[in-house]
Amino acid sequence: MPDSHLLDSRGMAGEELPLARLDHALDVQSSDAAIDTLAELHPAEISHLLEALPIGRRALVWPHVAPEDVGEVLAESDEAIRL
Repeated sequence: MPDSHLLDSRGMAGEELPLARLDHALDVQSSDAAIDTLAELHPAEISHLLEALPIGRRALVWPHVAPEDVGEVLAESDEAIRL
């Protein structure tokens, strides 16, 4: 189950959280913003975000995952994400 602290749209201090930032980056087709958001996260957190996204959105995120993180993201992911 994905961590709720990654999925809520706002944190306790009102800052936009990773899933909301990532969704916005995808909506406006901002590769730089998507890359920046993912770069702030541990591969396990990226895995949790991917699990929270619909399949079509996952396909948009994968190209923005840093190549050096892909293996660890896959290792942390459920089988459905790896397929």
